[in-house]
Amino acid sequence: MAQNSEQPGRHLDLGMATGRLTSALRGPQAPSRDFGFNASNDGRKFSSGAQRDSAEGKPRPDLLSPFATMRKARVMALGAVKYGERNWEKGMPLSVFLASANRHLLQFMMGMTDEDHAAHCAFNLDAIMHGQEMIARGLWPAEYNDLPAYQATRPEQERRCDDTKDVDGVLEPQPEVLVGEGHGDGEGSRPCCPGGPV
Repeated sequence: MAQNSEQPGRHLDLGMATGRLTSALRGPQAPSRDFGFNASNDGRKFSSGAQRDSAEGKPRPDLLSPFATMRKARVMALGAVKYGERNWEKGMPLSVFLASANRHLLQFMMGMTDEDHAAHCAFNLDAIMHGQEMIARGLWPAEYNDLPAYQATRPEQERRCDDTKDVDGVLEPQPEVLVGEGHGDGEGSRPCCPGGPV
């Protein structure tokens, strides 16, 4: 039987501006009487007279493929039999999920059909995103984020010039620039490091 009564000292807090869950629920419980409600002034009205707030800017899980979701659900069913339900949610280093995703992707690319390798790969990528959220919430240890960090940690002006340029998170080859020469030509060109800031 579901428990409908509130438990003292347990409060579900939704950020009113963003609607994000800011405290985790552990086990079944009724929401607090202080549960937030987000409403916008530009709501939708239907011919029946019913109203809903705007869906603009909200996630769209209704656009996810039901076929892909069902294939991942089969992977979850197999995992539940082999390891127990929600075993993976106990937490493990993100590199474990990434290594498995890479293996399954390669097996899919090689045409192997002994398992649903695309679905196994997709599950592992989902698990990485889940793990990132759990680490951010302090529910998994920070050291579980053991993936390599390839982003620069030094200020922009201290970086040395090389033959790549970051365009939307992708490094693209650029024409070679010698030390002391400017980036670009004519007015507005920038000196190259270490002869000057980028």
